[in-house]
Amino acid sequence: MGLSRYERAVLIAWGVMLIASVHLTAWADPAVPLRRLGHHLFVQPVGSSAARYEAFQEVKRRIGPEDSVAGSSGFLAHLAGRREIYSYPPAADKPPDWLVLSSEFGNPWPLTRTETKKHLMRLQLEEGYGVVWQREGIYLFERHEQETFDR
Repeated sequence: MGLSRYERAVLIAWGVMLIASVHLTAWADPAVPLRRLGHHLFVQPVGSSAARYEAFQEVKRRIGPEDSVAGSSGFLAHLAGRREIYSYPPAADKPPDWLVLSSEFGNPWPLTRTETKKHLMRLQLEEGYGVVWQREGIYLFERHEQETFDR
């Protein structure tokens, strides 16, 4: 014995409502990966993504192949080919020559976006690194050599 037409219709309606609620919840919360599911099919690329791409290409041009660099984990694969690459914050004895950070996009792991924003503010105030370039939410810091004075 099978289900009646009415029971099948109720089950189908319940399934559609369940799928719709999960889908709407995913779209409402940017932290849910399902939010991006099929997103590229309905949204045309905006100028900011092209500008962000160009900005990162400029970062790659500025960092030489013999330089060491630390960055947010979302940038690391794009910086391959450099002498030394570290995840930010670096745990190296010698600080890297460059830092590449963004609190606006990409994966800031192991930090959170809030922690990354605090690090960006701190780096701009401290000696040792200086902002040499910033665009589209990408910050490029260069290490300054500490001057020593012989007396």
